[in-house]
Amino acid sequence: MTDGKITTEATKYRNEGVQIASAVTLYKANGNEIADGFSLNTLIEEGYLQVIPDGWEASSDSVTRDLDEDDELSEKVCFEANSQAGYSYSSTEDDVFEYSFDTEYGIPYCSMSDLSSYVPCCVQ
Repeated sequence: MTDGKITTEATKYRNEGVQIASAVTLYKANGNEIADGFSLNTLIEEGYLQVIPDGWEASSDSVTRDLDEDDELSEKVCFEANSQAGYSYSSTEDDVFEYSFDTEYGIPYCSMSDLSSYVPCCVQ
């Protein structure tokens, strides 16, 4: 996959994540709760979204798309999505998955404390 394709996929990933996270925020702002087992399909049923892009899931505190650790391109796309959003993590930080292609850097686990909801989260 070329660098251009990785950049395009990362941009798509970020846009999908922001769209879903915004719908979740609005859903919660309207007095709804998101508990374990919450289905993103609820957002469609309630009129907050028209479709859920493939691969996305929700939990009580984040919207995620799992990193396929067996697919090097998945890791590159996740890292690029974080970079595009202006987030950079050292591989020595707690709760960080070491980036295989430059071990000086890492990708945050979704469980990282104080992780901004704007960080593209793809490592459970």
